[in-house]
Amino acid sequence: MTIDFSLSTGIRRAVFLALLTLMIAPLSCRAGSPLVEKLAVFKQEKAWKGPASCAVHGDTVYVLYTADNNMGRVFRYDLGTGESASSGDRFPTIAEDDRSHNDAAIAVDGDGYIHVFIGMHNHRMKYFRSATPGSITDFEDCSHELPGYFDAGVNIKRYTYPRICTAVNGDIYMVLRRTALRTQHDEKQDLYHWDLKSRRWNVTTVKAQKGHNAYMSHILPDANHNIHIVTAWSWYHDGGNTFQRGSYLKYDADAHTYHLVNGDEILLPLAVDSPDAMLFYKGDHPWEKETAEIQTPRVALDREGAPVVAYTHTPDNGESWNFRLAVWNGTEWLHTQPALQVPYEYERPEITTTGGRYNIYINGKVLSSRDPAFKSPETTIWESGTTVEAVHPYDGQTDIVMDRQAIYKVSFPESP
Repeated sequence: MTIDFSLSTGIRRAVFLALLTLMIAPLSCRAGSPLVEKLAVFKQEKAWKGPASCAVHGDTVYVLYTADNNMGRVFRYDLGTGESASSGDRFPTIAEDDRSHNDAAIAVDGDGYIHVFIGMHNHRMKYFRSATPGSITDFEDCSHELPGYFDAGVNIKRYTYPRICTAVNGDIYMVLRRTALRTQHDEKQDLYHWDLKSRRWNVTTVKAQKGHNAYMSHILPDANHNIHIVTAWSWYHDGGNTFQRGSYLKYDADAHTYHLVNGDEILLPLAVDSPDAMLFYKGDHPWEKETAEIQTPRVALDREGAPVVAYTHTPDNGESWNFRLAVWNGTEWLHTQPALQVPYEYERPEITTTGGRYNIYINGKVLSSRDPAFKSPETTIWESGTTVEAVHPYDGQTDIVMDRQAIYKVSFPESP
């Protein structure tokens, strides 16, 4: 590439700057790359007070987050009009004392009622529901309505890490960790179900094994009224996350049955060491108190409806971390080679398959690939360093993305 220096100084400078722009233009400018639009800022303060949550109901996005004064708030954004509103302070949280466990979970049922869970680290359930559909200011404390709320002793139900979704029929499902009683083993995953017709909750223990911890999960509904759950397991719970196994489970909400990835029906709870558990990650090392292998997984579905599990993996017990996919091919889980390095242990990249692609969201950028090996990903960077906390597929070509302060729309060009 050469520049004609016989031109005037001003023209030479303009030409040089134009060529320089082309040479250093980010991958986001390439044809076919994802396009990002910043929709709204829901939190002006930069202090992080705990993981936020968002839900998409029709053309409305709802965000549940904790403000700098440690109070939970709901933010509403209309995708059609661009109008937004904030609830102001509504929910007490534990952010002042324990922000890293101050997880939020928000969902909207088929009748438009907003369901909120926030501020639990080994606490009894903290649950609020809007008194009228769509209201972000009028909530009632409905914690006592949840089954098992008054249980005591070995059956006491104290929770952390809620993950929530709304099914295609308007029901709500939430999976979260139930801590064990006076032990660092035996933590379980309970699945709560809000039945829209009866307006009641029920609960099922879906993953548990004595001596092991079903620690953290991710949940995803599909268009066929199935609920997909992936979980990271540990042998012991003491300090850092030493996850060494990963399980998958599908709930057929129409048939009220639970299935492994190959379609086999199973009886609950799923045990991680069961010889037929068909784990998406079986572990490279024996169970150990201080050995780390994976981080909390995320799940999406490919074009055929098969699960794609995203997880971070460490080959050296936490010295370095990389991102991988486990893809079910109908017979077995296939694992990709590391698609990218992740900066630290607690990074949990989100994944979607919107646009018929594989899309990884991490640190203010999205990497999009037409193949699960991410051989030639297209990258869009919108705010370097920001932490992506939630992603919701909106339609076949668009995702709604939430980081710690704002929501975005990410659009994917039609696949050839």
